Amino acid sequence: MYSHVFTTTCGDPFRSSSAVVDTILFYLCAFVEPGHAPALERLRVIKWQFNPSNNLVESFNVLVRLDVHNDTSRPITVFPCSIGGFRQDSWLARLPEEEGGDFVSFPWVLGDLAEGPEWQESERGVRIPAPIMAESTVYQAVSPALTGDEFRKQFNMSCRPWVDEDKTGYKIPTEKAGDLLKKWEIREMIPEGWRRV
Repeated sequence: MYSHVFTTTCGDPFRSSSAVVDTILFYLCAFVEPGHAPALERLRVIKWQFNPSNNLVESFNVLVRLDVHNDTSRPITVFPCSIGGFRQDSWLARLPEEEGGDFVSFPWVLGDLAEGPEWQESERGVRIPAPIMAESTVYQAVSPALTGDEFRKQFNMSCRPWVDEDKTGYKIPTEKAGDLLKKWEIREMIPEGWRRV
């Protein structure tokens, strides 16, 4: 049985209400206790976590994938790719490599991608579970986001993380899963021998 994924935002997608998330998690954790939902395979909540930077170290905003069924969470780092506001759809989300790696689009599209590959969007804008989409003769899956390579090739634009990674040869890794209620702080780490100018 598939469950829908909840996304909580309050106007600005980077400022989720922690009170709302805490309330939802309380009830969902009770819902997934042994015996309450034996057919449940997956239950996730996606929330935006805004991490302000300071003058010395840059912090990155994250989409946090809260896996209620497995009592874990995993951050998906989000970077602005827009140069001077040139493209509003230029936000980069670094998903795990097994889910495609870097994607660029609007923040709300990246929120949908953070749900994971279980749901896919059709050419008609309908979101359908992947196994049903694979068997469908009516709907065809489309990606509402560009991969990192597609974005760079199509627009000849880059963003600071890619520029830094190309120069240093060090790629900002995706984080492994942690505790369900962990507060994720993804901060810039400058490789030894390098400095920010």
